[in-house]
Amino acid sequence: MILNDDILIAENARKILGLGGVNLSSINHKKLNFILRKGGIISSSIYKIDWDKFKNTDKYNEFLKDIEDLYCLGYGSKFTSLCLILKYHIFISSTIIQKLINDKNRLSYSLNDEIFKSSDIILKGRVIYAKTAKSMYLGFKCVNIRNIARKKRIGTRVFYNTENNKIFLKRDDCSAKKITAHSEGELFISLYPLPSKLRNILKNTKKKYKSHLVELHFNSKDFGFNREDLISDNYAKILYPELKKLDFILSKERITTMSRSKGDLVVLKGNKKLIIELTDIGKVSIKENYNRHHTLRDRLIGKIIRILTLNEDEVVFVVNNKVKQFVINEDFRKIIEKYNINIIFTDFEKSWEIKVAKKIDNLFESK
Repeated sequence: MILNDDILIAENARKILGLGGVNLSSINHKKLNFILRKGGIISSSIYKIDWDKFKNTDKYNEFLKDIEDLYCLGYGSKFTSLCLILKYHIFISSTIIQKLINDKNRLSYSLNDEIFKSSDIILKGRVIYAKTAKSMYLGFKCVNIRNIARKKRIGTRVFYNTENNKIFLKRDDCSAKKITAHSEGELFISLYPLPSKLRNILKNTKKKYKSHLVELHFNSKDFGFNREDLISDNYAKILYPELKKLDFILSKERITTMSRSKGDLVVLKGNKKLIIELTDIGKVSIKENYNRHHTLRDRLIGKIIRILTLNEDEVVFVVNNKVKQFVINEDFRKIIEKYNINIIFTDFEKSWEIKVAKKIDNLFESK
């Protein structure tokens, strides 16, 4: 069984060999011994063995299983040979590894419809092709994962459904694939190899860059947090615990604020879905001028119409009480009646979440 320590030791050895300009495919065991001893990687020697005799030992079956594990984790023959050299203290050329994995299809380990059943988060992801670099990778946003990735290496295995329109991330810090945090907030993972269906979609372009939207699934516990931790809006964080007491649960889809058109909370109760948008627009003094009120009115109307138009499910808007005083006029009331808009007013002060949760539940039950 390959452990994370085996990977870390091999990565350290690869760095030392790289600094010495050593090619793993051509190095002999004497030179390898010398460099690894000098670098403090090994304390005892690496030996050449009789492979025919080794094949008849119990160790050989364990050895084959380790090769398969490393292959599934996305490592090539050179790294695999180095990792196993350090684990077994025997000299293993990358040519031997290549022969043993030659008949394997790496993608066959990555197609798995069943694993999607363990998903409790669904985000938007982009499969990206950079033509100049000849690279394909996954891009997505998740603040919680980004915060972890900035502090330490996060390895992950990548799985595809048979339709190739969904990707599942299974955390495995032993994996060759790691999550890289970009300075602008997006996260990236290399996707080589890629299923032919996705590869053909991306490569069918004359542009230097092309992306394709996919559903991105994972289980929050794999990354050390709860689904509730992905609620970004401060008011939504306060409101959800009260909704949970009334048997509402978070939807798997879009519980972060990646999309401004999906509301601050997406919750389920029974077989019905409810989208909740919370806004404190109007948290200003009534003494402000008419033009300011007019601007706030237009902003609020625009926000409401956009969210209603882009969502098929029931939507409720939780709005600051002060809006009533200087933003909601006769024209606004006509819009509310025409579009049958669900609006709950609150002061966002002490215990507001208890009252609002009860009103949302009553509204939900009446639909």
